[in-house]
Amino acid sequence: MEERLKILEMVRDGKLSPQQAAELLAALEGRGGEAIVENFVAFHDPQSPARRLRIVTSSAKGTCTFDIPLGVIKFLNGIFPGYFKLKVNDRLLDREELMDAVYSGKKGVVYRERTAKGGEVVIKLI
Repeated sequence: MEERLKILEMVRDGKLSPQQAAELLAALEGRGGEAIVENFVAFHDPQSPARRLRIVTSSAKGTCTFDIPLGVIKFLNGIFPGYFKLKVNDRLLDREELMDAVYSGKKGVVYRERTAKGGEVVIKLI
């Protein structure tokens, strides 16, 4: 019953479409459905730790979104400490600050910059 309420709350909050909610509610009826729904709800819970680094660039031509699992970033930082760099618009971002944000697991915007041509670059943990 609690899972159903969570699904309906997510529809109300705009985190799920009605079609996605219908699929999840149908999964509740099937075998293993509760586990599927619990995992889905936990993944989208704002209190859960971040799992991906999302880079969004927008310009007059359109928007491009790129997601990197945090596990990959942590792995690369472990193998190549000091070599992992992130450069945005010819500006090198502070690696320590970025890695602190990654390891904290807190969701939110890590970096935001407007470009000279009116576009925007946003890096956030989701």
